[in-house]
Amino acid sequence: MCSSAPEMIGALDGPADLRALLLRFGWPIVADAPVVATMAKGGRKVLLHPLVVPDGRCPIGVVLLESDGELNASLAHDLVRTLDDVLALQSGGTPWQPHDLVVFCTAGWRAFQIMHVTGGQPRVGAIASFGWSGPDDPLREPLCRHHLARLKITPGAMRQPARWRAACREAFDSQGLAAACAAALRRVLDAAEQGARGVPDEVRRSVAEALVVRLLLLRFAAAAGRLPEEAVDLAGALRRHGAHLWRDWLVPLCALLVDTPSAGMQPRMGLRGVGTVPGALDVQVSEIAVEVFEEWLNGLPGRWPAALPALPPGDQAVAFTPDLLGDAYELLVLERKARGVYYTHTPDVSLMCAESLRAYLERCCPDVAATQIIRLVHTPVAEASEWRRDGTAQALTAALRDVTIYDPALGAGAFVVAMLRLLGTVHERLGNADSAAFRRSAVAHQLYGCDIDHFAVQVARLRVWCELLATDAAPAPLPCLERQLFTGDALVPRAGHDIAGTLVSPHDDCWLHRDNRPQRQPIAPEQPGFDIVIGNPPYLRQERLAGASGIDKQELRRMYRHLTGVEIAGQADLYVYFFLRGLLLAREHGLICYVTPNSWLDASYGAGLRSTLVEHGTLRTVIESRAACWFAQAEINTVITLFERGRGPDSDHMFVACAHPLVEYDRVALAQWIARGESSASLRVTRVAPGRLRRDGQPWGGMLLRAPDVYRRVIDGAQARLAPLSSMAQIWRGVTTGANEFFFLYADGPGDGEMVQCYTVDGTEACIERRYLWPAVLNTRECEWHVMTPDRAAWRLFACDDARAALAGTGALRYIEWGEERGYQRRATCAPRARWWSVRARHHTPIWWPIAHHDRDLVLLNDGVTPSDNFFAVMPREGVPPLLLLGLLLSSWVTLQREIVGRVGFGGGLLKTQGPDVRRLALPFPAALAPGIAAAISEATQALLPLAPLRIQSAWDCAPRRALDEAVAAALGMPGEAAAIAEAAAALVGERVRRKE
Repeated sequence: MCSSAPEMIGALDGPADLRALLLRFGWPIVADAPVVATMAKGGRKVLLHPLVVPDGRCPIGVVLLESDGELNASLAHDLVRTLDDVLALQSGGTPWQPHDLVVFCTAGWRAFQIMHVTGGQPRVGAIASFGWSGPDDPLREPLCRHHLARLKITPGAMRQPARWRAACREAFDSQGLAAACAAALRRVLDAAEQGARGVPDEVRRSVAEALVVRLLLLRFAAAAGRLPEEAVDLAGALRRHGAHLWRDWLVPLCALLVDTPSAGMQPRMGLRGVGTVPGALDVQVSEIAVEVFEEWLNGLPGRWPAALPALPPGDQAVAFTPDLLGDAYELLVLERKARGVYYTHTPDVSLMCAESLRAYLERCCPDVAATQIIRLVHTPVAEASEWRRDGTAQALTAALRDVTIYDPALGAGAFVVAMLRLLGTVHERLGNADSAAFRRSAVAHQLYGCDIDHFAVQVARLRVWCELLATDAAPAPLPCLERQLFTGDALVPRAGHDIAGTLVSPHDDCWLHRDNRPQRQPIAPEQPGFDIVIGNPPYLRQERLAGASGIDKQELRRMYRHLTGVEIAGQADLYVYFFLRGLLLAREHGLICYVTPNSWLDASYGAGLRSTLVEHGTLRTVIESRAACWFAQAEINTVITLFERGRGPDSDHMFVACAHPLVEYDRVALAQWIARGESSASLRVTRVAPGRLRRDGQPWGGMLLRAPDVYRRVIDGAQARLAPLSSMAQIWRGVTTGANEFFFLYADGPGDGEMVQCYTVDGTEACIERRYLWPAVLNTRECEWHVMTPDRAAWRLFACDDARAALAGTGALRYIEWGEERGYQRRATCAPRARWWSVRARHHTPIWWPIAHHDRDLVLLNDGVTPSDNFFAVMPREGVPPLLLLGLLLSSWVTLQREIVGRVGFGGGLLKTQGPDVRRLALPFPAALAPGIAAAISEATQALLPLAPLRIQSAWDCAPRRALDEAVAAALGMPGEAAAIAEAAAALVGERVRRKE
C-alpha cells in the first residue's frame, strides 16, 4: 500500500474518494457507478454503490453499502440477508453473484465495515473486520495497512472464483497479524528473561512471562477506563522506581485490579491472583526489558480497544486484542508438533460451545421446544427478542446459572472465553438485566480449565479478565482465578464434585501425582461431576509420548486401566486418554465435546474407546467436514464429537458428514438439521439406532461418515458375493530394513561385470558385488507403469545374508563397515538381527499394493523387483489368478473402499492404508465368478497394463478402465452401478486432494 493511503482514509467524503483509495491498491474500480437500490430498515436509509460490477468476464461483485446511522456487526449481517431478497424484487437481481463478495459499509463516511461472504452463500457472511470509526480508531491502521493492502483484485483472479476465495481468505486472515505479534512477543520475552534480576535462573523465563502478562493487563485495564493512562506509563514508572519496578509499581497496581485470593491460596509473590511465579518478591526489572516492551507496544497493529462488539461466529477482529494475543501465544509454541498441540479455529470453538450448551439446556428444560433452544444459542442477538416475552426464560436462566464447564486442555483459553461470551449473550437474550454480575459469577463458580503450560494459563486468565473489563462498567475487582484456571497435568488431577454435591475447585493442592497410587474411580461414580467437559486435547502419537511430554506410555495405560477398567491399546494417541478422563469428570448425563483426529473412529487402537463410549452413553453428534483441514498448522483430519454420558437406551447415535467448511453453514439451519436427523444437499446425517452401533472393534468412520449412498447399496445388495481380500491372498509388508538410507542404493545404469557402482541417497559412492544387489522400488513416485520390471527399477536393495568371515575382501564388507562407522547397526530394527546387515529380497510376490495413495490408481504387477516397506506384497492363494486379482484391485470399487477405510493427515493430501485396511477389502471371490465375467475382468486388466496409472478423476474416460469397472460391477451383481461407483470414487479422491490444497 502507498504511504498516503492512511491519510486519505481520514478525509473520505463519498464513493469517489473510496474508489480513489481502492485504486491505490490496484483494484479495478467502476467509475461513476449509480446507486442501484435504496432500502428503509428501522427508519434507516441504506444506499448501495457497486464498485466492481460482475459481468461475463468477472463473476465477482464488490459493493459499498452507505447507511445514515450507526453501523455494527449485527446490522451488516442483517443487511446482507435482507437485501438479498429486496434487491431481487427492486432491480431484478442482486449486485452479487453466488461467489465470495466483499461488502464495504460506511456511516457518514467515517465508520467502515468489511464483510467477506463465504462459500457462495450470500446469507452466510464472515466479518473480516468490524471496521473503524475515524482516523484515530485503532482498527483503521491494521485494516488498511495489512488486510486491504494484501487483497489483490486482478481481473484474472476475479474470473476464477476459487482464486478469489483463496485471496480473500489470505487477506482477511488474522493469523498474519498473529504471526507478526508472536515474533515481537518472543523478542519481548527474551529481553525480559535476560533483564530479570533477583531470581534463580531456572525461573527467569516464568518471571518474564508473568511480567509481560501483568503489563498487558494494566494496558487493557487502562483502555477500559479502569486505570488512568498516566498510571500505566511504564517508562515514567521506571524513572520513578528504577530496577524495583515490580515491587513498588506493578504489584500495587495489580492489587487494585484483582481480588484477594481465597484462604489457603495466597500467591507466592503477593500479586493477588494475577498468577503465581516461584521466587522472591523483589524481582528487579532491567531498563532494556522495559524499552523492548515499550517498543513492542508502539509497534502493535492498532491500539487497545476497551470493548469490542460481539461478532457472529466466523467473524474476526484485526486490532491487537486479547484474542489476538491468544493466537500469538499459540504460534509461540515452537514444539507444537512434538507436544501434539494444535489450536482450534474460532468458528469451530463457537459451534462446539453452542452445541454443548444446547444439549445441556435440552436436558435441563425438557418443556422448552428444541427449535427454541437452537435459536437461543445460535441466533444473532438482534433476532432474539422473543425471549423477553417468553415464560420459559426463567427456567433457562436458572439452568445457565447452574452449569459447570471444564476444559482439560486449556491452552490460551479459547473455549473458556467462548463459553463465557456465549453464557453472557444467552443470559442477555433471555431478558436479564444483570449480565455483568452474571458473567462475574460464571467466571468465579462455573468455568474451569487446566493446562500443563503455565504461560498458557496466564494468557487464558488475562483473556478472561479482559472479557470482564470489556463487558462490566462496574469498578469491582476482577476475580482471582487461581482455583478456576490452573496449571497441571489434566490426565491425573481430582476435579469434580464431592459426595455432598459441592464443587471441588481444582487447584495445585488437588493433584494426584504419578508417584501416588490413585484410587479406583468407576466410570459411573456416585458423586456428580461437571455438566460440560469441552476442549481440544493434544494429539500425540504413542511413539512420541515419553520423549515429548515426559509421560510414560505404559504407566499411563496402567493408570487408566486401574481407574476405569478400560484396556487401551499401546498404539493409542494421547487424546484417547482425554476421552476416558472426560468420562471420569462428567456427571451423569454430562456432556463431553472434543475436537480430535478422526482416526479413533477407524483405527484398531480406537476399538476400546468405541466400545466404551457405546457402553456408557450416546454419541449425540460426530461431525466431520470433508471440505477442509480444520488446523492450518496440522495436516490432520478432525471430527467434533459431542457425547452424553448415561443417556437413555432409546437415543440414537448421530453421525454428520459436511460437504463444506463448517463456517459456511447457517448455524441455526445446521443445528436444526442435526437435531431432526435430516440430511440436505450439503450435509448428510446418519442415525444409528441403539444396539446397532458395532461394538466388535469394526470401524465407524468409513461407513457412517464418508461412505456415499452407492457404497451402502453395493454392500447391502452384494453382501453374499463379497469376501475379504485376506481370504484370497496372503498379505505382508514389503522389506523393512530399519535404515533405508543404507540398504537402498541408486545404481547408475546396469553396468557390466561382477562389481556395480552405486550411490547412497546422500551421494556416497559404493562398489558392491552384483550378487548382493536386487532391483528394488523405494516409493510410489518411481512407479510410472502398472508392471514393474528390473529395467524400470532405479534402486538396488543391498541384500546380503553371508557371515562376516565369508565376506572378507569384498566390496560388500567394505560397505558394511562404512555403515557401522555411522551407527546403522544400533538402529532399533537392525540391532536384534543376528547379522544387522541381513535382509531378504522379496522379488517373487506378483502384486504390490502401495501404502500411500494420492490421486492415481496405482496397484502394481511385479516381475522380479523387490518392494520396500512402502508397499504391501499380495500373494494370491492357490486357484486365484494374479491377473484377475490385480484387475479387482484396480477397479473403482476398490478405490471407493480405499477412500472410505484409509487414513488421512500425512501431508500433501495423502491417504494411507494399513494392513488391517487392506486385508478387509471386500471383493467378489474369484472362484465364484462366472467364466464370462472373469474373462472380461482379465481382458480389461490386460489392456490397462501398457498404460501409465490413471488419474482417478478421469479414469472413467479411459475405455479399458470403463470396461473393467463394468465387469466388476457385474461380478458384484449390480451392473447398473458401475458409473455411480466410479463417480463416487472420483468425488472422494477429489475432496481429499482439494482439502489439502
